[in-house]
Amino acid sequence: MRVNKSKQDNSYMSKDDSALTVFCAQISASINRVQLLLPDITKDQDIEYLHQYRVTLRKVEALLVIFHNIVPNKILLKMKTDSKALFAATGQVRDLDLLLNKIQQTHSKSKHKFPDITLIQAISAKRQDEFKRFLLSTQNSEYNDRFVHIQACLSQVELRSTQVTLNDCWPNLIKQSMHNVHTAYQRLWKQNDDPHIHKLRKNLKQLRYCIELLGVLVKPRKATSVLSWLKNQQASLGNYNDLQVQWGLLKEHDRANRKIKRGGKNIRNSLPLSKSDWKNLRKKIKPLTV
Repeated sequence: MRVNKSKQDNSYMSKDDSALTVFCAQISASINRVQLLLPDITKDQDIEYLHQYRVTLRKVEALLVIFHNIVPNKILLKMKTDSKALFAATGQVRDLDLLLNKIQQTHSKSKHKFPDITLIQAISAKRQDEFKRFLLSTQNSEYNDRFVHIQACLSQVELRSTQVTLNDCWPNLIKQSMHNVHTAYQRLWKQNDDPHIHKLRKNLKQLRYCIELLGVLVKPRKATSVLSWLKNQQASLGNYNDLQVQWGLLKEHDRANRKIKRGGKNIRNSLPLSKSDWKNLRKKIKPLTV
């Protein structure tokens, strides 16, 4: 039976714990989870475990952004460098997995009953090369030292632990996350292009992780009701980002690329990019800020 190693266990944390204690506990649990996932990824090349590996590191990245006014900047920069390197080690494996799945879905809905076998073979071969590179990187001492560096940084943060609780810090943490989203919206309204859509997607995801990892401790009922709505908002942005990546991977294969681009235009028209979408988000999040 498959164990869900991606699920965050907050049962041992409380809103009355020191904010820095919660920060250290969350980061440490995430790093331990990443290490637990590695044997399953390397043994079975499991797509889902690889996805969980990346999501867990994205949560670490989000926590580093969320706590940037609380944790010393020098420590944060070191942790960001190491967590980004662990994430980057996966290369394009996940993107190529999604691309193969997309091509198979596209062909199943087209008039052509048989997919382009040559194209699928080429992408599969590239995926295997990327995966082998990832495996080699995990055996490198520099890769494993990243985990040690992060834990060492956490030890430094624990020494600074104060009596300021998570509950005390929560209003500023959620407002800062909302401010980042609003800034992304404002820049997008001035220049509606793909890089600004990508930035909005990242900031919305960090807001979601703020609520998912911390909000559930402070205002569990309100946080739970907001999370399901926020995940739906993110879904179309995530799908659009996946398509952007796939366009780049397929730039040498015109026919397959055209099919995916047509789907991308339909998704783009439904993205939550307007001022009314921002107002709706602010209305939804307001119960968590008071």
